[in-house]
This record gives sequence, C-alpha cells and structure tokens, in this order.
Amino acid sequence: MKKFLLFILALFASATLRAQTLISCESFGTNNGNKPSGWVLSQGAKIEQYNNPDASCLVENGIVTPGVGGNNPANVLTPTITSPFAGANIFAGFDIWAFDANLNCSSRKTQFLCVTVIDIFIVPSTYNSTTEPTGSDILGSYLDFPLTNTGTYGIIVNLPVGVNQFKLLFRFGAQDQNCNQPGIKYVLDNFCFYLTDCQLSVTCPPIANDDQFNLPTNNVYATFKGNLYGSNLAYTPPATYETRSLPTGPGSNAVNDGFDGDPDNHPQPQMTWSLINANTAATYGTVTLNPDGTFSFVRNGTVAPSNTLVNFIYQVKDPTNLKDTAVAYILVPSGGGLPVKFASFSAQQYSDKVVLKWQTAQELNNKEFEVQRKFSSGYFQTIATVPSKALYGNSGISIDYTVNDAESLVGRGQVFYRIKQVDLDAKESYSEIRSIRNNSKKFSVLLYPNPGKDLVKVTIPEGAGIVDIYVNDISGKEVKRWNATSLKNIQLTNLKPGIYTIRVNVKETGDVLVNKLVIQ
Repeated sequence: MKKFLLFILALFASATLRAQTLISCESFGTNNGNKPSGWVLSQGAKIEQYNNPDASCLVENGIVTPGVGGNNPANVLTPTITSPFAGANIFAGFDIWAFDANLNCSSRKTQFLCVTVIDIFIVPSTYNSTTEPTGSDILGSYLDFPLTNTGTYGIIVNLPVGVNQFKLLFRFGAQDQNCNQPGIKYVLDNFCFYLTDCQLSVTCPPIANDDQFNLPTNNVYATFKGNLYGSNLAYTPPATYETRSLPTGPGSNAVNDGFDGDPDNHPQPQMTWSLINANTAATYGTVTLNPDGTFSFVRNGTVAPSNTLVNFIYQVKDPTNLKDTAVAYILVPSGGGLPVKFASFSAQQYSDKVVLKWQTAQELNNKEFEVQRKFSSGYFQTIATVPSKALYGNSGISIDYTVNDAESLVGRGQVFYRIKQVDLDAKESYSEIRSIRNNSKKFSVLLYPNPGKDLVKVTIPEGAGIVDIYVNDISGKEVKRWNATSLKNIQLTNLKPGIYTIRVNVKETGDVLVNKLVIQ
C-alpha cells in the first residue's frame, strides 16, 4: 500500500479526535495505461509506471505528464467526491515528482527547473473539463500555491456552505510564463482527500504520526541519530541524522510524510518536540530528544534479540500550545554485522617463537577465538583456542590478546596465520591473514661477552642480508639504532650497567631476533 494512503488511514483512525473523515484516495493501482473511472486528464497525460522515490524506488503507477512551461499546464480533474457533511473544509494531498524521460530514481529531480505553482478549483460534480473554470463553475479555489521542491504536498480548500458533492480540478503550471522544461516529465500520484475542521485562517492542532527507524547494526554500544516527523517539507535535518528510514511503522497508524495537515500555520522551526516516555527503548539504551525533533538513541550494552522492536513516545507542540503525541519505533536488526570488530592483528617472529597479537574494538555475543596456522602447502589448522575476555561476550572497549606459537618453523618457508572468531550462536568470522617467511636455516645473533662491561661485540649471521638493529634499555627506551645495514659485526660501547634488549629485524624474511644483554 502506498505511503500517502497510509497517511490518510492514520488520519481516519483518529477522526473522532480531530473531526477528520476520509472521503477518497487514488494511487492508480495497476491501471497501467488506463485512467481510473471518473478521472479526466489534460492532453498528453497518461497513466504510466515509474520508480517511486518515496517508496524505496518501487515500481508504481502514476499520472505522467510533460513538464509544464509557458501556457502548457498539466491538469487533473477528480471523479465526483461526496462529503457526508455539507460545507466542511477539504484537505487535498498529492505527490508530484520531476523526472527525465527514464522515469527512474536516478533521473529524479529534487527541485523543479523553475518555480511551479498549483491552482485547485472546487467545481460542480457535473463539470467534465480540464480547462480553467469560470463564473458559476467555481465553487471555491486556492490559487498560486508555490511548489519549489518535488515531493508530497497538502492544501486545505474551503467548501461553500451547503456543498457536499463536487469535483476538484488541479492545475499545475510554471510561475514564469517564459520557462520551458524540455525533456522533463511530471509524475502525479497519491491523490487523497479528507474533511477537516481546520481552516487556513486559524491555528489547527499539529498532527504527530508514528514512525519507524532501522538501526544499521546490532552493536550494543552504537549511537543512532534520527529526525522525527516534521511539519515543514523544506526542513533538512542536521548531518548524520536519518529521517524516517522506513516508509511505514507498525500497523496502519504510521506515516512517512513531512507535513502535519496544516503546513502554513506550523513551520518546523516554530514547533517544539519533547520526550513523554522512553518506554521499551529504555531497556536497550538512552533516548535523548532535542526540541527541534532530532533524537539520539545510545545503546547501553544490553543485548537485544534479533529484530527486536522498541519504542518511545514523543510530543510535538505548536506556538499556541496545541499539541499531539505519537510513537517512534526503532528496529534492532538481525545479525547486525560482524560480532567482533578487529582493530589490529600482527604476527612477529622471534628467535624461538612467533608472537601473535590482536586487539578487538568491539565484541558482541563473542564466545572465543581460534588461532589458525597454515604452511604453504597445507590447510589452516587450529593451534590454540582463546576464550573471550569480554563480560558475557560483549564489550565496547579495546581488548588485547596474545598467543605464542613455539613450534619450530625452520625450513617451512612461508607460514600463514589467521584468527577465527566464534560467537555464542556458533556463527563464525575471520580476521585478515598475516604471514611469516622462514629461511632454510635458523638465524641467531651472537653477543660476546655477555655479561659484558666496556665492549660487547654483536655478530649478525651470514645470509641475513639487510637488517635493522635496535638496542633498548630495561624501560624500553631506545639507546642505539642501525637502520637498513648489512654490517655483520657491531661493537657496543659506553653502555651504562643494566639489562638491555638487542632486536634484529631481518628485512628479507621478516624474522625478528631478540637477545638479552647484561652490562656490569
């Protein structure tokens, strides 16, 4: 069911509170190429399929007409509308989109090439033309309403006293008679009408409508920012705030429209939003609602089952203190992306082992890690299992893990490592792969004498090639360094008494050779 029809149903559901009654609604169904009974279209207009940009680009039907320009308006005459009450006011709603000839979302225009205006005439039920009425054929009208942006609009027209059967003539035209829009097509859709006790000359209560948002992930520490139902079509929420991610919420009382039935009297900057009750949303996070209708939902670490629907109640109030409430729904999706987010993973070879280190930035429902190794001609095999350090497998802070592979890798050539993550639901994910390349013989660095005093000789093994040499004291402070050197014999002098680490990085193989040196 189309968006605007849901909007009308929402209003109909609350008719006893707001004196609104559904009269008719037309979304043109599957009448591709044939206009529904009673509708009269101006020359060149016809029912065609298009991609509705306000319904996730689904293929729907609408009235397609050439882009208006000069004295070439696009006109639509409705069938006879019968009101159960004589003399009530009519809220007329419709969608208008501008496309190129392809009629798809990528060719949609968000603004008209020139300012477009609409005239709405109330005409007798016997009127059957799309030409502009005159004299007694005009029962009422609303003229020169500007349409700057494409999208959904609603206009209130006043019925004369005693009139309860009539038609509405919509005339869309360019404000500038010299404006032409070659290659542009208009799509008119979702014409809906209901009675209202509001008038353009008085302040009417705002109408808050339910809405639903989708969380992008199931991250228990994520922050979601959204923009609630607003009353001004031109309002653009701040960056990073998502506006009504789904066209409908639960049931038939939800809407994805940007006006409240009284757009002229309730511009968005004059409205005030407030939180009435955090409801079930409080179980899984904190809701902060700003006066401008934007809100944030910060998860509190509590795990929600997949596809959990939470909600909070909000209120919107106008400058005259008239107000209305609605429910905002937030859907926590299934899966939610990877249960574990790896911040880093490294593998370094020392003289007698390979040290594997990884850090997680987030863990969700995590059970354990399996450290896996593969030789160049084999398959990945698990060599160690490490339980999650996160409480109940959930964490939003960094956690470090370390595993040593002490097996001799001499003569193995290139060796590969990866981390397999297993969550509490037995689902799996993997880290990136790291590799170590080994020579056919085992390298070792000779320190003599050790312990030493005034002079210590460092001998680099033949075949090591280019190396980096680092000397660090017991606190980790670097005291000497040789970068990209091919020297095989180095002398260490002027070292203060203490314990030092000699680290040699072999450029070609990736070997890291570490020795301890004692200076007396």
